[in-house]
Amino acid sequence: MRLHSALRLSGGVHAFCALACFALVPHAASAEATLRFSTGLRATTDSNAGLDPVSLGRSNSLGLRLGMELVSETTTSRLAFSASGTVRTASGADDGAEGFVSPNVALSYTRTAANADLSLNAGLTEADLDDDITSLTTGPGTRRTSAVSGALNWGTSTPLGFGVTVGLTDLGYQDAPGLTGNRRTRLGASVRADLSQVLTLTLGVNQSRFDPDDGSAVRDTRSLDAGLTLSRPRSTLGLTLGLDDTEDGGRERLTFRHQIELPEEAGLSYSLGVTQGVDGDSFLTASLAYQRTFALGQLAVDVSRDVTNNDTTDAETVQNRARIGWQQEITPTGSLSLALDWAQSTVTATDLATSNTRLSATWNQALPQDWALDLGYVHRIRDEDGVGKGDSDQLFLELRRDFTTRF
Repeated sequence: MRLHSALRLSGGVHAFCALACFALVPHAASAEATLRFSTGLRATTDSNAGLDPVSLGRSNSLGLRLGMELVSETTTSRLAFSASGTVRTASGADDGAEGFVSPNVALSYTRTAANADLSLNAGLTEADLDDDITSLTTGPGTRRTSAVSGALNWGTSTPLGFGVTVGLTDLGYQDAPGLTGNRRTRLGASVRADLSQVLTLTLGVNQSRFDPDDGSAVRDTRSLDAGLTLSRPRSTLGLTLGLDDTEDGGRERLTFRHQIELPEEAGLSYSLGVTQGVDGDSFLTASLAYQRTFALGQLAVDVSRDVTNNDTTDAETVQNRARIGWQQEITPTGSLSLALDWAQSTVTATDLATSNTRLSATWNQALPQDWALDLGYVHRIRDEDGVGKGDSDQLFLELRRDFTTRF
């Protein structure tokens, strides 16, 4: 298995390098570029870093984060490359990983022509499972994700357009008992027809293949989506019908979407739908996203409920997510940020559920010479059927600096 994982990682690196070369060659004559560097020294103390049902004791860590981002743009293209990582040392009952941790590398390239556009993306990320609330996979250990994707659309300025998408995602786990890595490949094609100046019809077909590392059977999912979109002066309405053919059975989806442009730097979008799962049960699906900027603050709300195959076992899963964030300027150089993150996943075949909750409060103090100081508190809760419920209280202090160079 180690040899297989190494070959897979090598293949991902080769694909990443090929994508980088492909993107850099046509972009060599870039007219404007921005180079941004960031660094941060963070000290953390946590009462239960592993979120165990019975805490093993307090742990402390000190990490030095280094990062950079290069963005180069012309009138028809944009190239962005970023890389970051942390050198970490820790002590205590559950000290976690040490050394160089949390590497993150990303490359994106977009190019626009008169009647077509191209986008390419590649990335490699590693995250602690207990800290990555969005993954809906929790527990000890780390998760490494490498991904390459591309999309080509043509006919973008004509009444009839076409598109193709390809993607490869490789997941690997380290020191995570019970979790097995996998590879997922995706291929899709779409057609867009403008029926009038305000009404658009879209058709899409997608093929997804899930290949687990443990040698179990490969799982294929085929999807068909048909949608109508009505564009109005300050809003967009859409209706989508989707059919999924999975290894566990068929799934049907019907979704209504509405996006509204609001005054005072605000935006609202929501959706309502129903999904009939592979076992014949029906589930309500919905989403809500709202953002608004005030004179001295910003509010963001993002809530969703969806039924899809999960990333770990490809089993049908009901996924619920919610995020509420508020940032308030208190002084000319200081601001307070509050956030609530919640995520829950339930496998429809077994009704086994896992939920993650994260409450955070952070004071940000701007300092001279592009420096900033963050002082924060985080309360985390993990409740997993068959394992139990664990929570932790975390305090952190981070001194950071960001600076930008243009050339």
